[in-house]
Amino acid sequence: MRVRITPITPKRGVITPARAHALIEAQLDDAAKEAQALYAKTTATWKTKVNFYVNKVKAGRTVGTRSKVFTYVDRGTRAHIIRARNAKTLAFATGGKPKTRVNTLASYNGAPGKTAVFAQEVKHPGTKARHFTEAVQKRMVVSWRRRARQLSKDMAKP
Repeated sequence: MRVRITPITPKRGVITPARAHALIEAQLDDAAKEAQALYAKTTATWKTKVNFYVNKVKAGRTVGTRSKVFTYVDRGTRAHIIRARNAKTLAFATGGKPKTRVNTLASYNGAPGKTAVFAQEVKHPGTKARHFTEAVQKRMVVSWRRRARQLSKDMAKP
């Protein structure tokens, strides 16, 4: 009895490791740009301009900022005392409307306070965390699922 062995060759072309790597890198770059745009959307109406950068790391991409203001708003602050240092009194207005909301990836016009306050020292109640980073991460999980499906389709093409 003879056994004949013949190779089974795919009808489509086989994807090369280099092409697979290039497709994955392109999806990672696109996803990082999407996350960067979501972060930028949260600070669009702020007086303080916040720059977000993308870092290419071994296992993907990271999006970050060096802005302390963004960190304070994103993570919130504890209650603290503010004292006048360069003047005899502090001057500020109360009753304003914030430009951002908790768990919302948007930035609004807000409104300045209308009641003037003058004091040598105030007990700031702290700032409620807006959790932008968590909201971006949730949105990107959904986005990455869509991107992974597209990636598998792209890899199936010769």
